[in-house]
Amino acid sequence: MKRRIKKLLKLYSFEIALFFLISTGLFLLVVDVDLKENIRHLLTVTYSFTKEFLKIILYNLTGGFKIIKLSNLLGFLILLICFYLTFKRWRDRLIKSNNVLKTCEKCNSKLNRINKTNLLKLLGFFMRLKIRLYECDKCHKKYKTCKKK
Repeated sequence: MKRRIKKLLKLYSFEIALFFLISTGLFLLVVDVDLKENIRHLLTVTYSFTKEFLKIILYNLTGGFKIIKLSNLLGFLILLICFYLTFKRWRDRLIKSNNVLKTCEKCNSKLNRINKTNLLKLLGFFMRLKIRLYECDKCHKKYKTCKKK
């Protein structure tokens, strides 16, 4: 049982970390957390080292803090990072799982290229992949292969 759990944790560790990042982002969006005080304390400690630089940043940031809560901004940032990481993971898994095939897996007959659907063209454009669609002569099963552009 422990071996199975370890195998699942190793296989899905990225998705588990992504789930915790998404939940943290959503938590920061939902819960009214005032992070301004902590950041203001950090700014006052570093103020003596970079006085002129922080004057400009503080002047610009305090106007932004009044309009947008920092916890909401941080939550959106975490969610954007999660979506980007999910996108990258999905792309890598598409490339890894769709190997180049020459023959059908069911009947071992030759595969012929066929036209891509509009959905596959759109997916290939956004994922920056070369997607090719093949069909078996005998059993008419469709296969797709993905490569990096």
